[in-house]
Amino acid sequence: MTTVPPSRRVYVFGSFRADFDSYEILKYGVRLHVQTQPVRVLGMLVERAGHLVTRQEIVDQLWPGHTVEEFDDSLNSTMKKLREALGDDSSRPLYIETVPRRGYRFIAPVQVETRADERPSVVESETPTVAGADRIADESQEKTVAKSRVRRHVATLTAGAVIAALMLGGFLLVRWNVGAAAGPAIHSIAVLPFENLSGDPKQDYFAEGLTDAVTTDLAQLGTVKVISRASASHYRGGHNALVPQIGRELGTDAILEGTIVHAGGKVRVNAQLVYAAEDRHIWAQSFERDEGDILALQDDLAQSVAGRIQAAITPEQRMRFNEARTVNVQAYQEYLGGMHDLNYHRTNNELRRSLEEFDQATTLDPKLAAAYAGKAIAYNLLGDYDAMHGAEAGPKAESAARQALEIDPSLASAHAALAFAEWKYDWDWDKAEEEFRKSLDLNANNAHTHHIYGVYLACRGNFAGAEEQMRKAKELDPLSMIIRTNTGWMRYFQHNFAGAESIFVDVLKVDPGFLPARQKLWITYAKEGKTEQAGAELENLMRLFGHGNLLQAVEKSKPEMRYETAVRAYVDSGELSAYEKARYLALLGKGREAVESLKEAARQRSSWIVYLRIEPTFDGMRAMPEFEHLAKEARIPEMAGR
Repeated sequence: MTTVPPSRRVYVFGSFRADFDSYEILKYGVRLHVQTQPVRVLGMLVERAGHLVTRQEIVDQLWPGHTVEEFDDSLNSTMKKLREALGDDSSRPLYIETVPRRGYRFIAPVQVETRADERPSVVESETPTVAGADRIADESQEKTVAKSRVRRHVATLTAGAVIAALMLGGFLLVRWNVGAAAGPAIHSIAVLPFENLSGDPKQDYFAEGLTDAVTTDLAQLGTVKVISRASASHYRGGHNALVPQIGRELGTDAILEGTIVHAGGKVRVNAQLVYAAEDRHIWAQSFERDEGDILALQDDLAQSVAGRIQAAITPEQRMRFNEARTVNVQAYQEYLGGMHDLNYHRTNNELRRSLEEFDQATTLDPKLAAAYAGKAIAYNLLGDYDAMHGAEAGPKAESAARQALEIDPSLASAHAALAFAEWKYDWDWDKAEEEFRKSLDLNANNAHTHHIYGVYLACRGNFAGAEEQMRKAKELDPLSMIIRTNTGWMRYFQHNFAGAESIFVDVLKVDPGFLPARQKLWITYAKEGKTEQAGAELENLMRLFGHGNLLQAVEKSKPEMRYETAVRAYVDSGELSAYEKARYLALLGKGREAVESLKEAARQRSSWIVYLRIEPTFDGMRAMPEFEHLAKEARIPEMAGR
């Protein structure tokens, strides 16, 4: 046995705290699942913050005795995983700057704290050293299910044994079911990310896909509250939090967790259900299928869980569960890759890559409705992020959504994607309302749909309805930063600027790098007349977006002119979309120029035109006939007092 030193150094940067002795990275208090290699690289970078760490130095630490050329792909993969964990963008880095052909530099401010323990912690001798942990992670990630992310108490097979049995063709038939029929009432559940025990990181997408599918299947039952994938994903494998803590943080009665092995054309899943308040296992079962029957396995698992928590299943839902559905495995893998890029995208390039993967999936399997729905969502986002004009993105999103619904009319995500396109690009508000309602009728547990439907209702002036939808979204996705932020946005639209400011500031205390909150905060300050704070926040955005040339111009101006100089710098920069430029011009009192910019945005079918009637920066322009004409062109419902 060895003794851990009584104190450790903890590194704090942005919303993260890192303890490299325990390989622990927390974001706003929630531990992230990050493999050992990326954590070791982060440790090297953080400990030498501000200085270049060469690629060869990293290779020497991770793969001693080898050259960069030999491990170039592995190093690139490690850096990608690290950036995904931090939410960093290599083209606009907040934390890790790439020095082309040389290495990397950690650029964020770092604080070092010493965490003292009242007494030394004792660690069993088999606990791996840094090198040992690395070797074990590289060889098979984890050898057993027993050492799981939240204190698994049900013994299961080792990953190595399962894989060996699969490869020999003697698939181990161990089917177990633990838990009597009686038990605590379950009204809410969270599906934690299933853990990939295949020893192949490429199968992580398969584990993600299983997690998403089971979450969706349970959510569509509608008789229990199902926490969103986004919030549950904070508890990826390796998390030290105990089940009761997770239950409290997510506001859920039960936790479903499990492992997956995909090898030799077979898929094996071990799942267990835990009553969170008491950390008590109430059900466990294993499932086995050929890989082409993965959809049936997902449905079997969801039905079994539903039966254990006594969730009502309608005859239609049971019929859907029992449909014999096989899948083209290669097409499904492409679809899962697309969903990974869609769900965890950090850049527009990843959204475009997801489109390529969805196209591959539908080429291989033209009946894969979910891939068309994913394609519709990707086009919607590219238009909403101004990476593609709405005039192009909207029709493509609508077409893909309709293709999905032709194949599967019960696909809630496709109805939601169609609603978004009808609203933001086609400006057909009534059809959008109809599709939003259809989507929520099919899946009342989808936090994202509640969130977007809430914003839609706000644009119609129905703020009471909007607030209710945002409340439901937050309840289903309690850790979502964008839902918290847009709760403040509702205040902003109602001219409650102090309330909006308070929410944005709170979000940024948790995650200082969360751009949507910072983008909304500066303009809220501007509307409050707090030009000094508004200017400072706008300068922060210039730093975060790497607009150093604009920042230099602002820094040269007189203190009393910094705010106006910053706004003018962006107006003249070419960096803004036509709609955003109109907002900046309106703040400068240039109503006529702002209207002309809005006309250009309307010609492009900008997704942001739908906010015309509620955007406070346009208050001084509402009496202008041209402004009212634009609002009517977008068919935005009229509202009293606006």
